[in-house]
Amino acid sequence: MIRTLLPLLALAFCPLFVQGETSVSLAENNPAYDSLIIQHRGRLKPFLSFAQELTASLTGRTSVSVPKLGKISSRQLILSLWLQPTGWENEPIILVEDPALQKTLNLAPDTRHFPPVSSPPSPNWPTLPAKPKLLEPLALIPKSLTLRPPPKL
Repeated sequence: MIRTLLPLLALAFCPLFVQGETSVSLAENNPAYDSLIIQHRGRLKPFLSFAQELTASLTGRTSVSVPKLGKISSRQLILSLWLQPTGWENEPIILVEDPALQKTLNLAPDTRHFPPVSSPPSPNWPTLPAKPKLLEPLALIPKSLTLRPPPKL
C-alpha cells in the first residue's frame, strides 16, 4: 500500500507542478536515454527499466493513455514529467483502485485514473502538523547509564 501511495504523494507535492489549466507538451521520445544508468531503490538499472517500473507503479501499466494525446510509452511519460512538467497535474495518470481511498480523496468511483491535483481531500483525511516536531537530543540519552570497565584480555 505504501509503495503505491509514494508515487502518488511524490507527484501531488512536486514543486514543479503549478495549478491551473495548461496544455501538456510531450518530451521527445528519444531511445538514446534507454542506456542511461539510473540508481533506484539501491539498484543500478537502465533508464528504460526505471521508466517502465515507475510508470507501472503510477498507472498500473507500462504505458498510459492520456485523453488529449493518446497512448504514451513509459519512456516518453517519464521524460515529459521530468523535462516538461507543466500541465501534467491535470492529466488522469495515477491509478487509484481502492474504493476506500477513492472515497477519502473525494474521487469519482467509476474512474480508475485520476490527475495528481484533484479536489481537496475530505475532512477525515489526516492532516499533517504545520511544523514537524523534532527530536530533542536529550530525549535520545538514556535516563540511567551504567559504566562497566572493559573486559580484561
